[in-house]
Amino acid sequence: VLEINLNALSQNFYFYKHQLQPNTRLMAMVKAAAYGGGAIEIANHLQKLQADYLSVAYSDEGAELREKGITLPIMVLNVASENVQQIVRHGLEPVLYSPRILKFFGEYAKNDRTTIAIHLDIDSGMRRLGFDGDSMQELNALLTSYPELRVKSIFTHLTSTDNPAHDHHSRAQLERFQGFCTQIINTLGYKPLIHALNTAGILRFPDYAFDMVRLGIGLYGISIDELSNGKLHQVGTLKTTISQIKSLKKGEHIG
Repeated sequence: VLEINLNALSQNFYFYKHQLQPNTRLMAMVKAAAYGGGAIEIANHLQKLQADYLSVAYSDEGAELREKGITLPIMVLNVASENVQQIVRHGLEPVLYSPRILKFFGEYAKNDRTTIAIHLDIDSGMRRLGFDGDSMQELNALLTSYPELRVKSIFTHLTSTDNPAHDHHSRAQLERFQGFCTQIINTLGYKPLIHALNTAGILRFPDYAFDMVRLGIGLYGISIDELSNGKLHQVGTLKTTISQIKSLKKGEHIG
């Protein structure tokens, strides 16, 4: 039996919420069935706690939440062109990470005469998905070409917020990210939400909370840094029944 303690979830939520300035928003990660805890139940609870945003890995997860009555904005991290109709139908907000995928969504929105809320993933040094410095000029040109894409946020992933030995790299990423954000905002003519911090970053880099933070594993009671050690509450408890215990002599075989 996997027991999920929603009171513990609330306590963890407010622990991190109290680290933020009043006007800083909080995005809660409910990807992978809310880290195995049950996305629908946890998302509903987070909605009651007045989280500002939810984030899922795939559009199927977001569609299921919509069908179960979740009305919070939902950011979808891993998006492909075949997801576009599901995303539009359920009012989900895709993360766009390359000129190719942005152009596809832009053409769809233009042809469908609709507006799609999107999030821009900026590669500031993790070197996975995201627009990097080489694609910044093309990104800005595409954003100008597709006003049907409404940018709700610009964000980046930091590689090492839980490791003080790499703080210089984290700060370099943040400075690079801010430079990219300035370019994009000048192109758009309006300011989307800016966010960079994950769970560990919320505590270790409070000066870079920007407009929103992304709370993931810490919400579920997993401490990955000294600043949260002993302050989080365990959300999930896995229990089972012992069928039998045997005592064996040294040298006996088991199979």
